[in-house]
Amino acid sequence: MHVILLLGCFFGLLFIFGLLSEKLAELSISAPLVFTILGVLFSFTEGVEQFTIGGENIELIGQIALIAILFTDASSISLKNFFKVYTWPVRMLFIGLPLTMLIGSIVAIPLFPEFDWITLAIMALILSPTDAALGQAVVQSEKVPFKIRESINVESGLNDGLALPPILILAGMLIGKGELMTSSEITTYILKQIIIGPAVGAALGWLGSKIINWSVRKQYSEHFFQGIAIVAIAIMAFVVADELGGNGYMSAFCAGMFFNADSKKTLERGQEFGEFLSQPLALFVFFVFGATILPHYIEFITVPVVIFSFLSLTVLRMIPVIISLIGTKIPMREQVFMAWFGPRGIASILYFLLMVNNVPELKDQNTIWATVILTVALSIFFHGVSAVPYANWLGKQKNQHS
Repeated sequence: MHVILLLGCFFGLLFIFGLLSEKLAELSISAPLVFTILGVLFSFTEGVEQFTIGGENIELIGQIALIAILFTDASSISLKNFFKVYTWPVRMLFIGLPLTMLIGSIVAIPLFPEFDWITLAIMALILSPTDAALGQAVVQSEKVPFKIRESINVESGLNDGLALPPILILAGMLIGKGELMTSSEITTYILKQIIIGPAVGAALGWLGSKIINWSVRKQYSEHFFQGIAIVAIAIMAFVVADELGGNGYMSAFCAGMFFNADSKKTLERGQEFGEFLSQPLALFVFFVFGATILPHYIEFITVPVVIFSFLSLTVLRMIPVIISLIGTKIPMREQVFMAWFGPRGIASILYFLLMVNNVPELKDQNTIWATVILTVALSIFFHGVSAVPYANWLGKQKNQHS
């Protein structure tokens, strides 16, 4: 099946979805869920078994989508508001995320005794970051209290980047049999990842906003290209940080946080273009996920795979987040809400492709990848279906107790 035919089918389905999107939203049916299901249905069409698309192509599409999503979401966070709520996401990122990684790695050992601990840790780490795209229904809901929305937004924006360095370190250990990097080299690498990325993003976001504000005041730029120029900052931040040895995803998110437009309309143009760019690309990734990736790994799903997938979406995520929020005086119903909304999606798919494409030792570990793919598929369904009704319920509970 030719790639043009696949794209034609996708955009035809995107056209139909656009016509029904409002009604589907009212039924709590998310776009990623729809396109994953459509992808699965498409996998049964004649000739699709011969269709192959390079993993690197999907990886690139997913990267651009994630960069635009991270930047766009972060641009809606004012630094003033961020510092009002930063203690919650910081706890979730630096207590909850490492606990999720650690507990996930430990739980995997008895479930998959045939694999070494490095491979199992890579699997657990790939499933640790949450998906900003799948969490948008919650982040954008006015029914959800402001501080919770901001916390979930910041967490999902930064945990992608925080999860990547240890994944790459473990992959290097697997390739070099534990001798690739010394402890000092690992420390230096991690410091470069978490310092250079945010620093580059903050600098380019601040400088880019100053230049765009000047251009707008001088009336040098058209409205349409203002949006393109704003999102271009995110791509530049990712590339520059990556070339300097920093973390590109954290850079893109921080660029959005430090972008400060003089005009609200200018900022909205950037956010609109970011959504116009990211949404079709993200939905295409979910469509291909359903059409080619998910069907390929179904035959490798076993009882341990199912058990770990459900644990990953529930206790392995929720308990660490609740532990990280101890002492914050957040009502338990809100803690559970924040713990539950840790959907797995594009980031996990990207890191899966990164490992399959670049680490020969992991390429044929089908049971491991079946676990990752099933977890993402279950998350697309359960988090997609529960987002709107759960957010509405939380809003009602908040009003009743206020």
